[in-house]
Amino acid sequence: MLLLLVVTGLLYVVLGDLREAIALLAAIFVVIGITLYQEHKAERALEALRDLSSPVRSESAMVWNVVSAAERFARDSGSIGGR
Repeated sequence: MLLLLVVTGLLYVVLGDLREAIALLAAIFVVIGITLYQEHKAERALEALRDLSSPVRSESAMVWNVVSAAERFARDSGSIGGR
């Protein structure tokens, strides 16, 4: 489709209708620019989603898990002792 529009623009140039050729080719370049911008944004969004969905092990998460486990153990051992 894009190739057909470019050929049409070149045909306008050959036939001598420069105003139509410039208008058509300018519109084509605007559409190409918008398409590239949207594709770039979509790729960045997909990359961000991949980063969010991948499991990440950080020290703060491990420390939190250890503290959580220690608190649960303290609660459980207190209830077992009958206090």
